[in-house]
Parts: sequence; structure tokens; C-alpha cells
Amino acid sequence: MIVRSPRPSGNFTVLHNATIRDARLSWKARGILVYLLSLPDNWRTSAEDLARHAPDGRDSIRAGLRELETWGYLRRVKQRDDTGRVRTITTVYDRPLKLSAPETGFPAPVNPAPLEELRKRKT
Repeated sequence: MIVRSPRPSGNFTVLHNATIRDARLSWKARGILVYLLSLPDNWRTSAEDLARHAPDGRDSIRAGLRELETWGYLRRVKQRDDTGRVRTITTVYDRPLKLSAPETGFPAPVNPAPLEELRKRKT
């Protein structure tokens, strides 16, 4: 049985249940995604900054971010600024990118990693 506290009237995040229940994502990736989506628009952060807000280390956070990128919830684009420095623009999505896959209603990832490969990365 699930017992819920009263629903908040402010300072909360609305997220589609299908995103939260996407079985392709590890619990770590889901947690990172929910945290990122709770931040204000145009917020800047890094794996190092995220690691300061949780017991996971920087490498664990980076693995979660790669997983989100694999399944289309995160997109990184490198751009050169006016001074010639390369910076990475990261965009986080509350629904994955690309065309819907019929079995899940979610898009297929750009470069789908076989499930076995993803499992190997976790160990």
C-alpha cells in the first residue's frame, strides 16, 4: 500500500509517468533525470556539481548521463564560441527524442546500445 502526503501547492515538478516508468533506464538515470528536470530553465551544471548533491561520485553521475543520452533524454552538442573555445551545450528532455517505438510509445535512441552492452557497462 502506498500512502501519500498532501500534494504540494507549489515548488514541485510535473513529469509524465511514462518517463518515470521507462524500464530502459536504471534507477540512477531516472533519479538524475528527475533532478535535472526540477532545475530552472537554462540552469548550468556539470557532473562534478551534480555529484556534490548526492552520494554518487562524478564517474557514477557521468555513467547516468551517458545512459540518458543513449535513450534520448539528453543531447550534447559541442559548439565553438567567439573566442574559439569549445563548449558543450547539454539539453535535457522530459520525453525522449526521435520517432516513437511501437512497443513502448517512446522514441528509439539515435545509436541504440544492445541491452547486453548496457548491462556489461554497469558491472
